Amino acid sequence: MPQNSVLTPQNSRFVPQNPALAPQNPVLFAQNFMLVILNAVKNPRISPVAALKAGALIAALATPAVAQSAAQHPWQHLQMPTAAEVQKVWVAPPSEYGPEPYFGMNGAVTLDSLAKDLDTMKAMGFHAVTAQAGGGMSTTYLTPEYFAFFKQFALEAKKRDMKLWIVDDIGYPSGFAGGRFADTPLSMQALTIAQRLPVAVGVSLKQSLPLDTVAATAVSSSGEKVDVPIASGSIDWTAPAGKGDWTVLLVTHVFRTSPTKSDTNPKHTKDSSQPLEDYLNPEATAAYL
Repeated sequence: MPQNSVLTPQNSRFVPQNPALAPQNPVLFAQNFMLVILNAVKNPRISPVAALKAGALIAALATPAVAQSAAQHPWQHLQMPTAAEVQKVWVAPPSEYGPEPYFGMNGAVTLDSLAKDLDTMKAMGFHAVTAQAGGGMSTTYLTPEYFAFFKQFALEAKKRDMKLWIVDDIGYPSGFAGGRFADTPLSMQALTIAQRLPVAVGVSLKQSLPLDTVAATAVSSSGEKVDVPIASGSIDWTAPAGKGDWTVLLVTHVFRTSPTKSDTNPKHTKDSSQPLEDYLNPEATAAYL
């Protein structure tokens, strides 16, 4: 499956994106990706998930097409102003600085209702707003109608000289893409104990293993743990004496997400029906972005 791919709302399959966005230098892409992650994980305030997403985003900006687009917006670049420069603009700071409300667009919102909300926020002294799509909207998330609606909302904010920051998903945490990762190999993965095989002291266990077996571990009745070697898709292991009876645990790979709540979940419950992207798979994060 290509790295530069997106999920289509129609069939939830991955299709090639604009070839101009493909990394012109894969080695440089990988170096930038890893450099950002390594620096991010050194910061205890940054979660591994945030580090991975930052790595994918910054590495993507190394591609010519994206870098050229980003160069048109100074606010997209990291800035390190001096104290004197900050003091000069602090009296009347630009609209991108200062507090901003977190605005959840839940329910059957309309452009008229959103415009009134923007007027209220502007009258309260806010010059920016962080907006997130919510459940129950009249347009379906990530459809052309949704993007057209959100574009009009952005224009309403622009009329009021307000900056608009857009939350990257509908629901928490980020990574649902409106349920598009369901039934795809890019969804979140987990390790689980598929089988527990009791083995008495001195008895040999010879067994072929399922193809998706990742590891095998033996645990004695006294709590001791040892790795069970896997060779050619099978195990041939004898339970050692002196530790009581043993149980061999077969660990397999599954596609599974912990119970979470996505606002596009028709059940409106916290469950695992809408999986997240696989945060540890760069291809999944690239598709999400």
